[in-house]
This record gives sequence, structure tokens and C-alpha cells, in this order.
Amino acid sequence: MGRDEYLRIGDCRMRWFVFIGVCLCLSVAAGHAEETMYIHDSISHELGLREEPDSTKKVSDIIEAGPVEVLKKEDKWSYIRLSTGKEGWVLSRYIKSKKPISLELKEMKESRKKYDKFSEQIAALNEEIKRLKADNEKLASESVEKLKKIKELSSSQTTLEKELAEAQKVKPPGPASPPPKNEVKNEAPNKPKADLLEIFKNLEMNEMIKGALIGVGILLVGYLMGSISRGSKRRSSYF
Repeated sequence: MGRDEYLRIGDCRMRWFVFIGVCLCLSVAAGHAEETMYIHDSISHELGLREEPDSTKKVSDIIEAGPVEVLKKEDKWSYIRLSTGKEGWVLSRYIKSKKPISLELKEMKESRKKYDKFSEQIAALNEEIKRLKADNEKLASESVEKLKKIKELSSSQTTLEKELAEAQKVKPPGPASPPPKNEVKNEAPNKPKADLLEIFKNLEMNEMIKGALIGVGILLVGYLMGSISRGSKRRSSYF
């Protein structure tokens, strides 16, 4: 490949670079050419969007107060795009760079609504934070109490284990030993009471025996007297 061929290829590449650069510049310029302006509501008559920059031409739509995009200007006319997407011509004197008062008031009301909504959300979040903080403090307090109880139980367990170990060291008991003196002293006063009860029981038994014997004696005496009276009646009948 010769030198001329290299030059030709380089020239083609340069042209492509220039073409791409020009297209980028045009797109940027077109983007910057669009300008947001406003139709004021102070206009006493309806403002029409025309298909051509001429007052005698047909009106394609009615323009309401609000923002519009200015795409280009030509003499006393401006080619604009409405918020609905429709495009057309309108006299430039009706377009202002400053927002209309009605639009500013509307935006202020919307901003106020958003502020009030955010304020309510912030208040709700603050209440939720307070509740979570109170719950956290409560849980922390309960955790402290539980830890205290665990320590007390651990201390009691340690004490019981020591006492159990001491009890296991004690020798098993030997043969039965006589009861302590205090038990003997306690039983001594009770012995006369037992003797008295035994005496009373014996007396009651004796009284019962005596009563039975007296009853039997009375029956025998009655039987003998009855026999004697019957015998005397028989002897008297013989005479």
C-alpha cells in the first residue's frame, strides 16, 4: 500500500470526525436553543396557537397560561411547544421569562402541601422513635433485672453445692444412742398422766363388774323368793 493510499484513508477518517463533531455541535445548539418561558394569565382575550407566523392563518389550539418551550424565534413570532406536545406560532409579546403570579401561587400551595405532608411524616417518625426508645429502655431494665436474678440464683446454687459437699463429708450415724436428757425430762412428767389414766380405766372396769354382780344377785334373790312363795302356796293347799 503506497503513500497516497494512506493519505486517502487518513483524509476520509478526518472527514468522518469533522462530520460527527458538527452533528454533536448542532444537537447541543438545538438543545440550548429550547428555552422555557411563560404565557401570563393577564391576557384579556384568548390566545391562539397558529400553524404559521401570520395572524390571518388558522388557529390550531388555544394557549392557556403556563410554561411553554420556545423552539425558535422569527421576527415578532415565536415557535413554541405546549405542555400537551402541540407546536405552533404565537406572538412573542405574549411570552415572558418571568413566571406569572398565579403559577407562583400554585407552586407555593403545592410546596406547602408537600411541606405539611413531610411534617406529618416527620412527626410520626419522631413518635415511632420515642416509642422504640421507651421499648429499648424497658428491655434494658428487664435485662438488668434478669441478670440480677441470674446472679442471685447462681450464688444460691453455689451455696447449696457447698452445703451438699459438707454434708457428704459427715460420717454416717453409729448404733442407737440413748435419747437425750431433754427427751427423758419431757417423758417423765407424762408418766403420772399415763398411770392415772390406767387407774381410771381399772376403776371403770371394777364398777362395771360390780354392777353386773349386783344385777345377778338381784335376779337370784328374786328367783329364790319366787320359789319360796310358790312352795308355801303348795303346802297350804295340802291342809
